[in-house]
Amino acid sequence: MRQHVERSIEMIRHLPSLDYVIPAVVGHHEKYGGGGYPRGIAGEAIPVTARCLSIADSFDAMVSKRSYKNKMPVDVALEEIEKHLGTQFDPKLGKLFVELVRSGEIKVISY
Repeated sequence: MRQHVERSIEMIRHLPSLDYVIPAVVGHHEKYGGGGYPRGIAGEAIPVTARCLSIADSFDAMVSKRSYKNKMPVDVALEEIEKHLGTQFDPKLGKLFVELVRSGEIKVISY
């Protein structure tokens, strides 16, 4: 699982026009409250793009059917994000994401 960050960066390096997304990719498994990887940074030290990607990636993982799990209902996934505000997710960005999904500003397409 942890190798997908490095593999993603290797793919991006072949697309120079996408170099700007590398900080988001590198940091999207860092946890807002600490204890994430690969650098073990926390809070505002995590690039804002990585904090956004962390929320979106986690939400997508929860609401998508995978070969190893069923999809989670959107409302349950949003509750999970709320439950982890300040520990796993940026509290301000996470709250905003939840509000935007609930209001319909962000449309959820699940597969």
